[in-house]
Amino acid sequence: MSDAIRAFFAKIRAIFSKSEMDDDFNQELEAHLDLLTAENEKAGMAPQEARRAAILRVGGREALREQNRDTRGLPFLEVLGQDVRYAARTLRRDYGFAIFAILIVGLGVGASCTIFSVVNTLLIHSLPFRDPERLAWIANHGDATNDMSGKTTQVDHFLDMRAQSQSFSDMAAYMAFYGVGDAKLIGKGEPERLTSVPVSQNFFSLLGVEPRIGRQFSADECKFNGPPAVMLTDGIWRRKFGADPNIVGKALPLDGGPATVVGVLPASFDFSTVFTPGSRVDIFQPFPLTPETNKYGNTLSIVGRMKPGATIKGAQAEVTILANWTTTRTKTATILSRKCMR
Repeated sequence: MSDAIRAFFAKIRAIFSKSEMDDDFNQELEAHLDLLTAENEKAGMAPQEARRAAILRVGGREALREQNRDTRGLPFLEVLGQDVRYAARTLRRDYGFAIFAILIVGLGVGASCTIFSVVNTLLIHSLPFRDPERLAWIANHGDATNDMSGKTTQVDHFLDMRAQSQSFSDMAAYMAFYGVGDAKLIGKGEPERLTSVPVSQNFFSLLGVEPRIGRQFSADECKFNGPPAVMLTDGIWRRKFGADPNIVGKALPLDGGPATVVGVLPASFDFSTVFTPGSRVDIFQPFPLTPETNKYGNTLSIVGRMKPGATIKGAQAEVTILANWTTTRTKTATILSRKCMR
């Protein structure tokens, strides 16, 4: 261990043994003053004069003590400790102010964590999808507004684009207008509201996300009034079902009727952070791409996977033309946003 490391740990120890070290220093200082006093008396000084001369030679005792504390410890930590103790005493005197301050700090920390998680996912690290640089949003317009009806698409228009596009190898969609807490888990214990997002059958395969256990939705389950099925997020699987590896095939008791658990998504797949920052999603259900759901109007948010060699400008021009030629009621020009969620 180097001398610098030994000195650092010695300073740390000094912080927690301050009283003992102060006593040792005081004893050493008094011993030194006694020696100087004795020398002065031998030189012919009176005892009181000899003691006074010794003190003057050494200097102020309080100043020496402070210098000793500064050299043996870490002053900034001691000052921080004093500030913390002072703040604690202040908060203890006023409980109302203390609770308010704690809530404000908690909200600030929570907001900072949420913002960092979104920035970290979207801007710093690559998305946990296969070839994320080839993914792109597709919307009716790119205005920076909350006009979701204008940015989303009808089922028929989505199917027409997916069938006719030459720039995209595939397109997938999810229901943009899902309701937070729209599904209620019933059965044993207190009912719990879950957030469910309907997705097209190919949604997870397009992103390159494979279930950690189980499978994705089947074609029958994605038909209108098909067999009810759900896929669980990793969070709800662990929190509510104790990471039960045998959960696949069991019926999930929902208020709208039981639905079979067909798969559990991996922990790396965080739908909320990528697609709807600030919300929590618990389960996914199949969204039927049928005439019945086409009547819902503009409800689908679309993600496309571009073919190798395709460019953003070429794909944008293509989907704009397709939007003008489709026979559905959605006639606005479809615009491709900046390359994928990044």
